[in-house]
Amino acid sequence: MRCLAADLDHFVPYADLKAAVLRQSGSRDTTDEATFCQGLKSRIKKKWLPKIDVIVATTNKADGYRLRGYAEL
Repeated sequence: MRCLAADLDHFVPYADLKAAVLRQSGSRDTTDEATFCQGLKSRIKKKWLPKIDVIVATTNKADGYRLRGYAEL
C-alpha cells in the first residue's frame, strides 16, 4: 500500500510492487509478478481490508494497480 500511495492515482507496475514488497519483507519469492500481486491483494482483502477493491484498481491488462484514494482503518 505504501508503494501505491507514493504514486497516488497512477498505475504502478506489478514488477515494481513485487520488488517493493520483497525488499521490505526480505523474501525471495519466484512467483510471476501479476500472480504475486493478485495473491497479496487477496490476502490483504481477507485479513485486513475487505473493501480493498473500492480503493485499488486494475485494468486487468498487466498495467499494475492504482490506488484511487485513502481508506480509514
